[in-house]
Amino acid sequence: MTSFKKIFMLKLILFFTGNDMFIRLLFFYFLFINTVLAADAVYIDKIPSLKGAADISDILINGYPLKCSQSENNNTCQALSLNTKGYNTIESGGQIQKFKLSKISSDHILPFTVNHQSYNLLTYPEDLPVPEITDKGSQNGLIATSFFVSHNGLKQAKQPTSYAVLMTNKGDIVFYHASIIEGYSIGDFRRHILKNGDIRYTFMQRTKPLPPYAYWYGKLIVLDENFQKINELTQIDDQPDKRLIENHDALLIEDDHYILPRYQHQLKDKNNYHEIVAVLNLQEIKDQKVIFEWKSSHYPELYDETLKECDYASGYVQDYVHFNSVVIDPKDGNLILSFRHTSTIYKIDRKTGDIIWRLGGKKDDYNLTPEQKFLFQHTASITSDGYLMLFDNQSTDMDQKCAGNFQYKKYPTSRILKFKLDEKNKKVVDFQQIQLPYLSQFMGNVFETNSGTYIVGYGSYLGMAGEEFDKDGNSLWTLKYPDTIQTYHVIKYD
Repeated sequence: MTSFKKIFMLKLILFFTGNDMFIRLLFFYFLFINTVLAADAVYIDKIPSLKGAADISDILINGYPLKCSQSENNNTCQALSLNTKGYNTIESGGQIQKFKLSKISSDHILPFTVNHQSYNLLTYPEDLPVPEITDKGSQNGLIATSFFVSHNGLKQAKQPTSYAVLMTNKGDIVFYHASIIEGYSIGDFRRHILKNGDIRYTFMQRTKPLPPYAYWYGKLIVLDENFQKINELTQIDDQPDKRLIENHDALLIEDDHYILPRYQHQLKDKNNYHEIVAVLNLQEIKDQKVIFEWKSSHYPELYDETLKECDYASGYVQDYVHFNSVVIDPKDGNLILSFRHTSTIYKIDRKTGDIIWRLGGKKDDYNLTPEQKFLFQHTASITSDGYLMLFDNQSTDMDQKCAGNFQYKKYPTSRILKFKLDEKNKKVVDFQQIQLPYLSQFMGNVFETNSGTYIVGYGSYLGMAGEEFDKDGNSLWTLKYPDTIQTYHVIKYD
């Protein structure tokens, strides 16, 4: 007999043998509490009893329908999302129950029954690539990444694979989430710690067909600490279709306070011809109100700073800035933006929108040496020791007719660059670099971990997905996926 049953039987005996009204009231109180606790029970490695479901299509796990294949002898299902760190939910007939998983693995299969039909839930999806890990002394931590099938991989894949994944640095899957819309990619999966200490996870979900440009249209999906969806974020606009955001980066400050990017195609007259440009629009939103907005079109000098798309008479949309990261400078609260196609980092006044300074590019304020100049960079951030750090792709995407007299030194592979800036006098007071073993033509990232190491995502480079380095550039850890997969950001949380 379980402890629950023993306690219940004891209360039942007290109810029928006791003459005191207090005992009777106490009985009904405990009966109520036990009913509530039973309703909120969390099952371990077991699918709760399903009631009210007429068919497998009526079942939702973590809010999404199951993907099942049925045969005469074997009915298997996969969930769009599962996790081992929080809890999972299963919904049937309007009733929601919770269950936890001890592991997500190909050998961990949970049987369940719907309307007298038996099924098996595969906790590890068949199309989720298995990470290949090499650990050379990395501290324990969690790795967040998102990936999708490369253009070459699309020719081999039956269905495009796109996932957000949280795993241990040993490769054990803690959480996965497949794309909500089949055939559409997801990206920029990361963790946020809000001001009040609450944990949130976000990823970008594409919701429209992929345009012929290097950005998507979609929504930012917000999950709570148990990986349950609590919100979908877009910009604010009178026209719903213009609210969709682009996919490179976003900041979640609080549940009701965030910074989101999007692109607007804008037609303008210039030099007697029509130009079509992709204008970056950043909105800072708090309590459903736009409290700050920045548009690249308000700064026409940016048109001449691009190193890639400057053929404004072509009739094609010119992605002349190509935004890829935003952070808040902890020193003064202003924004630091990275624009790939100008090879420049910008500091933006968060009140006026003015450009405070430029690092790199044609109009560099810091007089960078050829060695210090970077090409088509990603993920500008501020490290714990006050350096501005970025992933220098060293891409060969430059269009010489846009570059003009821009002088630089070309390196064979991508780099980690760190700059200690004297912002008052516009000087670089210290410069550090780590030459990486691979060249990532696009995407890619570098972030500092809590233990002071550097975690790198190789973006477009196929095969090697990510790597961790100490401050001297020694490799501590590597992540490989099949060479059909491209990752968007690899981040480590200690």
